[in-house]
Amino acid sequence: MRYWLKYFYLRQTLLILLIIGAGADLWAQSGGLLFKNITIEEGLSQNSVVDIATDHTGFLWMATQDGLNRYDGKNFMHFDIRFDDITEPKRTRLGRIMANGNDLWMIANGGRLLRLDLLTYQVMEIDKIGKDSLKLPPLSHFVVDSKQRLWLSTWSDGLFRVDSSLAMVEHFTADDTGKIRLNSNQLQHLYVDGKDQVWVLSDNGINVIQEDQVKYFLPGIHTASMDIDHAGNVWVGTLGSGLFVKNVT
Repeated sequence: MRYWLKYFYLRQTLLILLIIGAGADLWAQSGGLLFKNITIEEGLSQNSVVDIATDHTGFLWMATQDGLNRYDGKNFMHFDIRFDDITEPKRTRLGRIMANGNDLWMIANGGRLLRLDLLTYQVMEIDKIGKDSLKLPPLSHFVVDSKQRLWLSTWSDGLFRVDSSLAMVEHFTADDTGKIRLNSNQLQHLYVDGKDQVWVLSDNGINVIQEDQVKYFLPGIHTASMDIDHAGNVWVGTLGSGLFVKNVT
């Protein structure tokens, strides 16, 4: 009898350990991720966040229709800058933010280009660029390449390549006769890869630009977003045509 009780307790202990072990295994398989929900209750200016960026000091910046938010992990700081949040079957117009050095670049509501100085928190609207004060049309996206050149895509006026001083400007369109001719003037998204190639996504496929050379992919497809994974595979999201993948092999 005493032996049976000893066996019973040992069996129950092993069963409990197995359950705990199984739970730990499931926890490991799920990646061990815990999500905390941060909303207007914690100080966020609006519950719809359209873009996120982290600056070099570690502050997190969030763009919403009701303002720009800076988050230090505990408290929010608000800026009266509003961003578009428009999603339709044929187009998406979302606000954009991008940290680069001591600047936070923004595409605010209406496609306006803004620059926030991260040292002084002064905001400057840039509506004209270049020595000739070229007026900027509404913008859709931006990236900075390894030479610190700013690339600006527009909703209907092609692409701008601007040097770091904002003085030298090149404008590329679908009507160009030069080396860089786009497949469309209606641009959605930009991406810079590890080879410093700029991927320009439009409503007529993809333009891949390296200096003064351009290649075209996915003609007729309304491309909207993309990323390249660690293996080098290219993932392209579209409006209405699902997802395209270009494998390294």
